[in-house]
Amino acid sequence: MELDIVDVNLNARSNNNYKIFTVIYISLFIFSQEFRSILGGELFIINPIAIICVALLIVNNMTVKLLINLDKLFGVMLVYMISASTYEPQLSTILNTICTTFIPIILILVQIEEETLVKIFEKLIRIINVLMILITIIGILECIFGININIYFSRFMSARTGGQIMLNVGSQRRMYSFMGHPLFNTELYLIFFVLNIIYDRYILKTNDRLWIVCVATIGICLTSSKSGLILLGVAIVLLYRCNSKFKKFVYIFCGMFIILKLGLLDNVLIRFGEESLTSGRNETWDKIQMMGLYPIKFFSGYGKDSTFNLNNITSFWASAAFEYPFRAYEFECGILINILIYVYILILPIIKLIKYKQKELLIGFLIIFIDVNTFNGLIASGDKFYIFCLFIFIILNIGELKYRTCNKLKI
Repeated sequence: MELDIVDVNLNARSNNNYKIFTVIYISLFIFSQEFRSILGGELFIINPIAIICVALLIVNNMTVKLLINLDKLFGVMLVYMISASTYEPQLSTILNTICTTFIPIILILVQIEEETLVKIFEKLIRIINVLMILITIIGILECIFGININIYFSRFMSARTGGQIMLNVGSQRRMYSFMGHPLFNTELYLIFFVLNIIYDRYILKTNDRLWIVCVATIGICLTSSKSGLILLGVAIVLLYRCNSKFKKFVYIFCGMFIILKLGLLDNVLIRFGEESLTSGRNETWDKIQMMGLYPIKFFSGYGKDSTFNLNNITSFWASAAFEYPFRAYEFECGILINILIYVYILILPIIKLIKYKQKELLIGFLIIFIDVNTFNGLIASGDKFYIFCLFIFIILNIGELKYRTCNKLKI
């Protein structure tokens, strides 16, 4: 009788987790931050549906371990609130930062059972595959016919992104989409590639699919992201498996030949020739260091979006130096808060993946981590931090599942 009750409770929790993650996926990838902007500024900045879902995940998966980890995270949030109260003029700004930065971290702390993990991973793969294929098809049509299809989506998007799409014309145009900026699209392509490799390897236990490489390569070429193309190359070399190394070499060689012939790399090559790899961010940082403007503080910062104030007192686009999230967090929130955030999104995942002895998962995580730290996506308003934390959640839970299975531990 007691076992029956336990089984019922486990089934109920599993079903609830599946439903919760389904709603999270809808809020992040279907009713995304860009489309939410038509409802108003505050709903664009925060994702109320995702916040409610995270709260439900806590209730549905509460354990002693999760409670201890939440206590630590809430302690970090308290430190931030005390610090932010000294430099943020509005309480709403503090609450927005909590909603868009600290609450998503809770996803990293949640652990779920094997059966549900496989189901929600499969659903995520289906959604992200359809999403990226659709974005790629639109990008190819725009490239072939010289049209701007995303202009029609821009009327339902944020004013900033819509304006950028309208101006995205000429020979060096980059691929925007209904999800947003080219660099964010690059992040999505890399996540698409890494998650599909992991899904093939750990869930389906089959050979990696070649079309995944093709879609990711074409997509990143269309976004014209220099760092993204390099990271994809590293991912293909280190993660993609083929029946033989010779076949893999032939695939890569033929793929690069076709891409060069079609001119998909033209914009990327032009950008490599005209700009540094960081597109001037490091050079701008050197200028700011020489000028001694706004020294970085340890316990406090200068406030949300304060990096843009530098543009008003310099003759150059000074805020470009802070498009790296770790620099922006240091400037806006202080060194201490920056360190505490990176403990959760870098140190904790690395320690766990090393413990799980999952080299491929660690490589996949580092590739995405490096990418999200090459532009200001994590510190921008919207769902980007949620999506990165969702990726970490999948990686860590798959790693733990594999570790427990190999060591015959109870899941």
